[in-house]
Amino acid sequence: MLKTATDFVAWGLLVMPLLILASVSLVRLFREREKSRNERYLRFQSLLLTIANKDLDLGPKLAAAYELRHYPDYAPVLNKIFVDGRLRQEGSEHLARQLKDTLKSMRPD
Repeated sequence: MLKTATDFVAWGLLVMPLLILASVSLVRLFREREKSRNERYLRFQSLLLTIANKDLDLGPKLAAAYELRHYPDYAPVLNKIFVDGRLRQEGSEHLARQLKDTLKSMRPD
């Protein structure tokens, strides 16, 4: 099949553009996935700020609480922020403990 130099050149001219297209497609896919993940996080953060806003009426807070159901991957975070549907009252001690646990989990052992 590939016996002469021109066969190799022809094969390279066929394969190289396909490899380049495939790699560009993968890079774009990863960028889009990261962008989507970031937008999802910003929306989650916006919902938490809506719930925490003391100046808002109950309606927007209920809508935000309902919308949080679409974020099951953030359940561990929500469990640390809320207790029995109420905002934790422990304040800065609890935040310091969570940050300490986060740093501990990030250390390579």
